[in-house]
Order: sequence, then structure tokens, then C-alpha cells
Amino acid sequence: MISAWQDQDFEGVAKLFDELWGWELEGSEQEKRDISDLYIAGSALASNRLRVIRENGDIAAYLGSVFYQNAPQEQGIQNPSAFRQAAAVMESRLRSTPFGLESVEFNDLINEANRKLKADMIAKGFEWQGELKLLMTSPLYQGRGMARLLIDDTFDEMRRRGIRNVILYTDSHCNWQYYEKTGWTLAAEHEWSFREEPIRALAYWKTI
Repeated sequence: MISAWQDQDFEGVAKLFDELWGWELEGSEQEKRDISDLYIAGSALASNRLRVIRENGDIAAYLGSVFYQNAPQEQGIQNPSAFRQAAAVMESRLRSTPFGLESVEFNDLINEANRKLKADMIAKGFEWQGELKLLMTSPLYQGRGMARLLIDDTFDEMRRRGIRNVILYTDSHCNWQYYEKTGWTLAAEHEWSFREEPIRALAYWKTI
């Protein structure tokens, strides 16, 4: 049921992102597509293990993860240089329009919030060897345990490679309650805002 990522899965994973968060986006169809594609490209490039669940020809669920020790080989993007080039084109195109530029800056603010969370966790003495980078399940398939399957599969591989502690970053726009229900510890939080809307950046930690 769980499959390794193939680069041709990119379009399906970007479509999944759009199903979950596209309704929040403004701008033209090209801008919305570039935002989804840029986010997924960046997240996938930052991961060294990618897994998907396919149902009826669609990507039903996705998990990108990072192994900071004993990293698996050739389990991420197969052609990273092509993805980096494509991401650079998309970012340049977005920066050329007011809404696109605002979207890129919003993503930069998320990254800055995550850097603050990381510094806070380090200051508190948390240690980790792995990270769940991005977890998504299509609204059409939620409630069928696909997120749990992907997480369990990743944790099994992490344990085999000597990883014991894992982190993830999320925020109040996402389903952060899922992690509190499944044994994760809130390790750090940071309040920020965008367009005067308050956002809580959250970091969770777990021994696996």
C-alpha cells in the first residue's frame, strides 16, 4: 500500500497540497499552482525519504521525512537538480507579482518561525536525530488510518537506523491536535502574525 516516491508523483502531491490548503490562496490560477508546486518542491528537496499511498490513480497520502543520521540512500527525489531549477523559476515568477511576492514572504516567515522553534528546543536540551517534514492526507481518504500507516512505516525505518527521537514543525493552521492525541510532546511554540491574523508556530518532539 505504501510506495516509494517517484518523481512523476510530484504533480499528484502538489494537487494534494492544493486540496488541503488551496482554498486559503488568492491570486491567479498560475500563482496558486506555483505556490503549491514551490512548497512541495522545497519540502521534498529538504527530505531524504519520501513515501506515498496511491488510491484509484491518485496520491491519497504523503510523508516526507529527514534522517539526520544513517540517512537512506536514493529514497528521496531522483533528480534534485531539475527540481531546484524548476523551483527557482517558480519563485522568480511569484516574486514578479504582488500576491506572489507576498506568498513567498509568508513562506519565509514560516521558516523564520521554525528557526526560532529550533533554537528554543536546543536551549531546552531537546535532542533529535529525525524529523517528519510534511504529512498530508487527501480529504477524500481521511479517517482511514493512512497517516498512521505512513508514520509507523517511517518510524520503523528510523529505529532500524538508530534514530530514537524525532521532531516536527506545524502551526495553528494545520491539524496540530493530531500530534497531541498520538503521544507527541509540545517542545516549543512561537506566536507571530500575518495580515494581523495570529498564528502559533509549534514544534513537537517524540521518542519512538
